[in-house]
Amino acid sequence: MGKSLRMVVVFTAALVLMLQTFILPASSSVAADRGVHICDCGKDCKCGTVANKQGKCVCGVEMKRTGEYDCNCGKDCKCGTVANKQGKCVCGVEMQKAK
Repeated sequence: MGKSLRMVVVFTAALVLMLQTFILPASSSVAADRGVHICDCGKDCKCGTVANKQGKCVCGVEMKRTGEYDCNCGKDCKCGTVANKQGKCVCGVEMQKAK
């Protein structure tokens, strides 16, 4: 995956998290799935699909969840923090292993 494509994927993931956190209501189905999902069609993929729900990317390939840890604030939390390392989320709560 080229450097510019990685930047697009990271930017899109950040945008999805911001939408989930600040714009979409906590009762929506999107808030229930706290992970960020990216296209898994390989290193030559050019679609750069990122979503906050599991499903198929625009290529038709099943997307994979990123982030090994997520926020542990409870079901009403709206921060939507996901990370590859354990630590504190933006709420200040210790993150938990993703389910």
